[in-house]
Amino acid sequence: MHSQSAGQTCRPGEEFENWRRMLQLLHPLYGHDSLRSEQAYLSDLVSTTGQPPENIITSMRRWIGSSKPSFFSREGRKFTRMYLELRRQDILIHTDNAFSRDFLPPDSRRAAAAFSALIRYFHAYMATSPGPCASLSLALSFYLSFLTIHPFTDGNGRTARFFFGACASVLEERSPTAILGLALMHRNRGSMFHATAKIARLGDFTPFGNLFRDSLLLAESIFADDIQAISCNRAGSYPSDAELSALMNIRSRLNANIRI
Repeated sequence: MHSQSAGQTCRPGEEFENWRRMLQLLHPLYGHDSLRSEQAYLSDLVSTTGQPPENIITSMRRWIGSSKPSFFSREGRKFTRMYLELRRQDILIHTDNAFSRDFLPPDSRRAAAAFSALIRYFHAYMATSPGPCASLSLALSFYLSFLTIHPFTDGNGRTARFFFGACASVLEERSPTAILGLALMHRNRGSMFHATAKIARLGDFTPFGNLFRDSLLLAESIFADDIQAISCNRAGSYPSDAELSALMNIRSRLNANIRI
């Protein structure tokens, strides 16, 4: 991937370093607090750009490689900043969306077993994955399955988003539109997301996958100029004024589309 800003083009060999920088700048947008509040996003930027990028990549790989629920929770806390405790009670999900109003997650005992099975399936499939596209499809499948199981007392949506971002960053071909595309699946108050998620839970994943594909294309369309404005500065450095302006445009457009 080649990115540039105002006439600046990445030199050969800088693509991965530039992606790590984009990862640091875009990943905080998976937190609803960063979408609701510009100040919260700025605070997250200060925190994430203060970390060595290689530490973030290493942490993501360790999280993806978690083979047990306890390891998954421990590594996930570094990104979600939540405790991520397995729930011991049955829950109801309160939503105004007509397609999800009748959704009931599995009881706590079955949820724990399903979560363990999901992690085993994820690693078994990842080991035989034929390429990056299959890996991204696997991450999308994990995202919906995790939301369906709802294994934690709190932070399930945040965990699912950040884990998908980690997978897209480490397993895919380092396209920032994968991170932004997942967020755009929830546009228009999530109406199409909830509808296609219900269909997927009934056994047909195709509409959900098509929604993600369309969201990727939309992300490429509406965020192209802002993504190009992020330069090849060293990963870990705080964004310049021009980059900060582009990031705020991305944040405000995401917020306008999702309307959380």
